[in-house]
Amino acid sequence: MRKAIRLAVPAALAATLLMTACDDEEASSGASSSGGSESGELTGGSGDGSDGAGEAGADAPDADEVEGAWYVVEDGGQPVKLQFILGEAVLHPSADPTDTCHGVLDRGLVTLGGAAQPCPAHAGADGSPDVSEGALALDGGTLTVAWRDGMVEEYTRLPNALYGENIGALDEDELARRIAETADD
Repeated sequence: MRKAIRLAVPAALAATLLMTACDDEEASSGASSSGGSESGELTGGSGDGSDGAGEAGADAPDADEVEGAWYVVEDGGQPVKLQFILGEAVLHPSADPTDTCHGVLDRGLVTLGGAAQPCPAHAGADGSPDVSEGALALDGGTLTVAWRDGMVEEYTRLPNALYGENIGALDEDELARRIAETADD
């Protein structure tokens, strides 16, 4: 079972997945992030090192490639589900349906939450406690999300038979059993 990587983003991964840039319009209009520092922009995929902050890298997955449900089992053994459908994104960080975060997928970047419906799961690095952002990279059956808060998670595709299931209510062993059962069908 894949475990969440709870280490700071290594310098090599940070250089390829996360790029910071100051938005000239915001800087010239006097707008700043609520944390008192200028926030950077994430780029999906590996990028090419060019000055194209905010653009997805060459390896950024498109919406069709990641459509469906993905899961990761946190260190505590609780599965987390991330779903994509038609450019929309939904994060289920626990079994509690009120913890669900909604957002969008755009050019390899997932943005969840906002002032109307906060998503504190991976929020705060840009000074906002309401928005979670992550850059996606797809390698075979593994979807890596480098969240703006520095956490990197590796998700595995969830079988279609379990797409609508509340997997957050299952422990790691029960989830593994349910996945194995779908392979037998």
